[in-house]
Amino acid sequence: MIRSIREPLLQRLVSGIFLVRRGLSRWVGERFVPISRSLLSVADLWPKTRKSNPLSKLVRPWFEHQWVHGIVGVHLVLLLALFGVTGSPVSAEFPSGSGDASSEVEVSVVAAPKAVVITTKRQFQMPVELTSVSQGFYRYHPGVDLRAPLRSGVQPITEGVVREVIYGRWGYGQAVVVEHAGGYSSMYAHVGRIFVEPGSDVDRESVIAEVGTTGYSTGPHLHLEIYEDGNAINPKPLLGY
Repeated sequence: MIRSIREPLLQRLVSGIFLVRRGLSRWVGERFVPISRSLLSVADLWPKTRKSNPLSKLVRPWFEHQWVHGIVGVHLVLLLALFGVTGSPVSAEFPSGSGDASSEVEVSVVAAPKAVVITTKRQFQMPVELTSVSQGFYRYHPGVDLRAPLRSGVQPITEGVVREVIYGRWGYGQAVVVEHAGGYSSMYAHVGRIFVEPGSDVDRESVIAEVGTTGYSTGPHLHLEIYEDGNAINPKPLLGY
């Protein structure tokens, strides 16, 4: 049984050697002849002498002898026959030292981090639909005059409790005072109709009054005063207008 298997393999090896040797000899001869001619032409440039050129003597035998073709052909045939008959693939060593190219490589895919959107919310909001500021905060004007459309809604700067509702005809006219957390309080003056009562809980969405012209007013606007621990402060840094 073993002998019957070896005989076809040897036949394939022998026939392969002759075929490949013939092809390689022809290929090597075709490549080496032009090189030989080029070297000989270079040697012809040297001064002519009666004796053969030393370079020609050195190079010519290497290209004329058949054993040069035989050596190259036999080595290539042996390598080809070795891997062709056995069917063993040529594999390169991996940096890890394992020659198994089919080894599984674990690849971990890391998802790109999602963009983090940070939104900030002001502690205090603009109480009216502002069109312009007619008068700012200073020593003898402890508030700010915010121009807004007549009878548009007035909302508290933040949530709180209504502490006082004023129905005056002079000075501030009609006004609402709201107390907030953290020692803050606010007053909304020159308003028209008022929609809250003392003790009412209000939030940022509550409409406590409407823009009017009551009291000493030269046009529709809201006079806003903000107090911290009983002291009037400039509303601009808090509202950001």
